[in-house]
Amino acid sequence: LKQLIAEGGEYKNIETIHERALYFRNLCKNYDWNIPAENPSMAITGFQTKDNLERKVFKGLIEMYDTYIMPGSIPGFYRVSHMGLQTNEELETLALRINELE
Repeated sequence: LKQLIAEGGEYKNIETIHERALYFRNLCKNYDWNIPAENPSMAITGFQTKDNLERKVFKGLIEMYDTYIMPGSIPGFYRVSHMGLQTNEELETLALRINELE
């Protein structure tokens, strides 16, 4: 709670999460990943890549970068949360790595 207050309070936190979500969604557009939700939550982005049944993205992120993202039930569908401590640079790196593993 002290950290939240020090960072500008509840509304600043919500604004930051919103900005992070929009930033990542623009990265998804740049890589031609579909975001199927009509009205996606700002807390999380679900997106469809060209990854297949082998789940190269999911396995590669773990094995090569010790990075975990949430897989969906459909091959190539993943979810990224925007609730944690992440920077735009980290989101760019994640998107680049996903694209390279695709």
